[in-house]
Amino acid sequence: MGNFRYDEDDSNESNDLLEEYESQGRPQPEKYDRLSRGVRRATLPVLFAFSLVLNAMFTMVGVYLYRRAAPAQDILSYEVVKFNSAFGVGRSEYQGEPSPELDELWENLFLLELQIPREQARLLPNKTIPVHPDKPDSFAVGLSVFHDLHCLNTIRKGLDYFNYQMWNETHNPLNTPLHLLDDDHRLGGPLDPPHLSHCIDHLRQAIQCHSDISPVVWQWSEATQDNKIYGTTVRTCRNFAAVRDWATEHDYSKIIYSPEKPEELGLCGAFDQGCGY
Repeated sequence: MGNFRYDEDDSNESNDLLEEYESQGRPQPEKYDRLSRGVRRATLPVLFAFSLVLNAMFTMVGVYLYRRAAPAQDILSYEVVKFNSAFGVGRSEYQGEPSPELDELWENLFLLELQIPREQARLLPNKTIPVHPDKPDSFAVGLSVFHDLHCLNTIRKGLDYFNYQMWNETHNPLNTPLHLLDDDHRLGGPLDPPHLSHCIDHLRQAIQCHSDISPVVWQWSEATQDNKIYGTTVRTCRNFAAVRDWATEHDYSKIIYSPEKPEELGLCGAFDQGCGY
């Protein structure tokens, strides 16, 4: 290896070149900072606007896919509805003492087993199956509004046991031996505690999902000389009668039957990964 020789003249020459480079416009730190701040000020609004455009695009795509997949989407219409207070003279026909007539009124609100054609089933965000092996082009579907009403009716009937003579504070479905319970209240029956618990939490999720933001107001009551919350507000609602008519046209009203695992159409299975679960 050759010997390294330090030459002072070489060092002086390097310093002279450095000074010349700096004098000819090498960016100074303060100038660089001002330039960087200017670039950031110009870039941030552009990036913000771009992110808004992307969010709007993704939202529009999501709404389009949802509308495309919702079987009853085309029949939706809206109407103005005034809610009942459900107290006193504001009670509705769906309230009252338990009776076969009241049960029938509630049960006529919903249809749980519906059918749609194969081409609509392909668009569903979640997979579903044919209603029966003999009907391979008719696929099972339900509408959430009817499941919600079914659950509310189940809770109504579950609470009504207080009104039946066979139940009292010491003898009720929660503390009675299983062999003494009627079919509805036995474990696995429609009014057993696990089913009621399911319905309560299902309605919680449905209420949060829809997040109705219609204003509820307080008004002065001359009768009680106090402020009262009033539920008799006017709201814009989807036309339930139109949805109910659509369901009648697509009613299956039989047990969804498959002797073995059938064909499934739709995007996601109940336990598929990467499908929003």
